[in-house]
Amino acid sequence: MPVLSPKDFTAAPQMAGYLFQCRYALLLLLEREPFDPACRVNIEKFDDVTVERLGGIVRSVQTKHHGGSAALTDGSVDWWKTLRAWCALRDAKRLTDSTILSLVTTATAPAKSAAACLRKDDDRAPELALERLRAALHATTSDDVKSTAAAFKGLKKAQQLSLLQKVFVFDTSPNLKDVRTELKRHLWRVAEGHRLDACLDALEGWWFSRVAEHLEGGATEPITATELTLKVADIRETYRRGAIPDYVANLTPPRVNLANDRRLFVEQLRLIKANEGRQVAAVSDFTRAATQRSELVRKGNIDRLDLQQYDEKLCSEWRRLFSIRQNEVPLGAGDVELEKAGRETLTAVEAQQLSLRGFPEPYLMRGSYHSLANRWAGSTPTLGWHPHYGKRLTKTARGATK
Repeated sequence: MPVLSPKDFTAAPQMAGYLFQCRYALLLLLEREPFDPACRVNIEKFDDVTVERLGGIVRSVQTKHHGGSAALTDGSVDWWKTLRAWCALRDAKRLTDSTILSLVTTATAPAKSAAACLRKDDDRAPELALERLRAALHATTSDDVKSTAAAFKGLKKAQQLSLLQKVFVFDTSPNLKDVRTELKRHLWRVAEGHRLDACLDALEGWWFSRVAEHLEGGATEPITATELTLKVADIRETYRRGAIPDYVANLTPPRVNLANDRRLFVEQLRLIKANEGRQVAAVSDFTRAATQRSELVRKGNIDRLDLQQYDEKLCSEWRRLFSIRQNEVPLGAGDVELEKAGRETLTAVEAQQLSLRGFPEPYLMRGSYHSLANRWAGSTPTLGWHPHYGKRLTKTARGATK
C-alpha cells in the first residue's frame, strides 16, 4: 500500500485559482469603470467572470491559473473545457453580436497552436485556429478531450468559426501575485506610493467580502461599478494628506481666441474633434493649473520634485487608460471611430481624481494633463488622446521649432 502524505490532499492549486479569479474580476471592474460606470460583474453565474451592461454580456471571461509553467496546446483539456462553457452560453442565447469571449491564462500558447491564432494582435487568424482545433480533435486519442469537446464538435463548421471569432486568448497573464501588482497600478489615483499597499489591502478586504456576499446570494445580484467607485472614494478620503491652498480661486477666466490658438494641447483637441465648449474649458483649466502650480512652488507649499512625481503619476494613469481604450479600437478603424475613441479617452482621464497632496479642485489635474499634452517628448507629444496622436502630431508635421 502506498504511503500517503498530507500533500496528496492539498487544495492549494484550486484555492489559488479561485483567488486569481476573484482578483481578476476586481481588475476588470477597475479597468472598465472609468469608461463605463454602468457596467457590473457577475462571478460564477454565466462564466468564471462576466462583465455586463443592461444590454447583456459585454465580456465573458474564463480564468486559468497554473502554479508553474504550462502550455495551452490544442490538446489541452483546459482549452476544451473553456470552449465547452462558451458553447453552453451560446446554446442559452446569452451571447450578443458584440460579446467578447476571453481566456485569461497563466499558461503559454505555443507557436502554431490554435490559441496563438486567437491573440489580439496582427497575427490573429480565427480560420486557421479552427483548422488546428478540428485537426487536433481528429487526431486525439484522449477520452477526456473527446467528451469535453463534444459540444464544440456538435456545431456546424460555420457556427464553430462564428464562436471563435468572438474568442480572444490572453496567455502568459500575470499570476495570482502579479495581479496584485496590476491592481496597485490602478490605485495610483487614490494614494501616494508608500500607501498603496495599505489602500489595496483595504480595497481587497471589502472586495472579497462583497464577492462572498455575491456568491452566497446565488450570484443573482451583480457587483456594480458604482459600488466600486464609492468604495475607492471612501478609501481615498481615509488616506488623503493635508490640503494645500487654492491660489486661483478668484482668478478671472482668460479670454479665449481658439481660431488663432496654435498651442499643441489645443491641436490635440482639434484632432479628436472636441467641440468648442470643451476646448474653451481646457484652455481655462490649462491656465488655472499653470498659475496654481507656479504659486505653490513659489510660496513653498510644495517643491518641484512634488510636481515631477505628480506628473509621473498622471502619465502612468494616462498610459493605463490610453492602452485600455486603444485595445478596444477595431483594427482598421476609420477617422470617425478614432476621433470618438480619443474623446472617450479624454473623458476617462478627466473623470479621474488624482489629487496633488490632497488638493480637491479638479481643474489642477485636468489642466496638468493639458500641460503634459502641450509638451514634446522628442519629436512627438508627451501624451495625447487620439489613438494615432504620435503619428498625426509631430514637430515636422507642425513645423514646430520647440
